[in-house]
Amino acid sequence: MVSKLLNEKIYPSTEEKKALAKRVIETFSILASTKITENSPDHSYFFWRNGGKGPNHEHSGLIHTHLRNKAKKLKAEDRKYTHKKKADKVSSIPTGIVELAEECAHKEATVANFNTIVKFMEKTHTLHIMMLQDKKPFDFILQTFPHFKSFDGLLVSIFISMF
Repeated sequence: MVSKLLNEKIYPSTEEKKALAKRVIETFSILASTKITENSPDHSYFFWRNGGKGPNHEHSGLIHTHLRNKAKKLKAEDRKYTHKKKADKVSSIPTGIVELAEECAHKEATVANFNTIVKFMEKTHTLHIMMLQDKKPFDFILQTFPHFKSFDGLLVSIFISMF
């Protein structure tokens, strides 16, 4: 299984891992006593679907853990499962961004000003990101960007989809 994973980039199925775990127990019956709980299957120490907890839980057992650790050696593009890469931390604000945010905050939230406010919000996005990364209080962010509350939250949904 490991060579197939590392050389061919083919992940074993749940059934293949379970079958291997059962074969280990059949071959070495004394290992049946290693099961996780009294009510778990004899092969649970080697592989247990969803850790016995039902859907949306990770599988458990030595076989699953070993394969998962070996998969970490694959290049990111060859992995079946990857974590999202964290965005780079904003460390400095370009000149004039704070002033633009202040100017935007003073715009009246009217339909006529909507496009102008959206453009200001786009230009000051780095300031907003920096505030989030610095874990600034929500009240402070809303004080700087009051239009997130304007237009029934439409700007929030726009910026979630844009960035």
